[in-house]
Amino acid sequence: MNVLFFASGFPSIDRPNSGIFNLRAAGELAKLVDLTIVAPRAWRPGRRGWSEEIYEGLRVIRPAAPLAPGAPRLTLRLFRACLQRPVQALFARADVVHSVGVEFAGLLVGAMARKRRCRHVAQVINELARQRIEFESYPYLDALRRNLDGVVCNSRALETSVRRYFPQVPLVRTAYRGADLSGFSPSGERAPVFPESASVRLVYLGGLPVYADRAFGADTKGGLTLMEAWRRSEDELACAGVALFFGGPDSQSPVARAWQDSLKHPGLVRLGGMVPPDGVPAVLRAADAVLVPSREEGCPNIAFETFASGRALIGSDIAPIAELFGAGEGGFTVAAGDVAAWRDALVRLAEPGARASLQARGASARKMAERLFDQRSYARKLVEIYGEVVNLPR
Repeated sequence: MNVLFFASGFPSIDRPNSGIFNLRAAGELAKLVDLTIVAPRAWRPGRRGWSEEIYEGLRVIRPAAPLAPGAPRLTLRLFRACLQRPVQALFARADVVHSVGVEFAGLLVGAMARKRRCRHVAQVINELARQRIEFESYPYLDALRRNLDGVVCNSRALETSVRRYFPQVPLVRTAYRGADLSGFSPSGERAPVFPESASVRLVYLGGLPVYADRAFGADTKGGLTLMEAWRRSEDELACAGVALFFGGPDSQSPVARAWQDSLKHPGLVRLGGMVPPDGVPAVLRAADAVLVPSREEGCPNIAFETFASGRALIGSDIAPIAELFGAGEGGFTVAAGDVAAWRDALVRLAEPGARASLQARGASARKMAERLFDQRSYARKLVEIYGEVVNLPR
């Protein structure tokens, strides 16, 4: 089967963190199908409009088009105008085009695949109803609806949005991305990111990115909620020796540094910045628990990596996170965006016996990952979906 994997987020030599989860999925898919990756990117002076390379053993085509910052609908139109003709030969050879992210790649493929024999499977990775710009106002939505054969969702929670926006799609499936169970494992190197005196060690890797197009903006990943909850629980945390590694995008920004400087016990918090993909496993293994206080998620990949690493997850109670816990396995949830609730959860981790409880939950999490969240199963599930879509009546 010839599959065209169309993803705007994909790593490159100059941006190795971009779309790392798409790289991992593509690596597993390439073992099962004939795969070509198309990774559109912004044009800039000196950058060619079309380039091809082998990146970590995968064929990657990188077409470029002008980007209109702050104007996503105009950007879509510019990319369609630039890519419409060059990609037609790729569509003609493909049995399935898999677009990752319906708000950009999905709409773009829907607009360009007018005369096609290939099937189109769009992957929904974000909650469509929480965008600041209404999804239904985007260009090419009607074209996407006409040119869409199946949808794969990152979580069951996203299926509600999918069925609202695409009621005519004959096939909708949920597939969890999962994690590399060998790369993310309980045993191995542990990053020296905590004071040796720390009794309970917590990791947060969501950072403080500003999502201008999302409803919760800079608190989309819950970083601002966590910062205030930490401030309010400082005395109890310091008394018990609880330490925090605060990493991710913009985690060393002036806002983050001002917060750390305002704390009574700044030495218990380390601002870690962006952690390179190959450094994440060691950071997770250094923790007793990983915090995911997101206000919005499609389904957080860090959750699967945490489970695979045999570490407890403390996540917000939004549906895409809550559905991962099964029968109370692997950790617990806290009310999303509720500073008081997160403050209470942090204080709970300062109680005697908290670390032993987290370790027990972590052991349970690893078993759950082995049972449900192996990324090799994700690739096999995608291939099953492709097979179903190819066999649908036209």
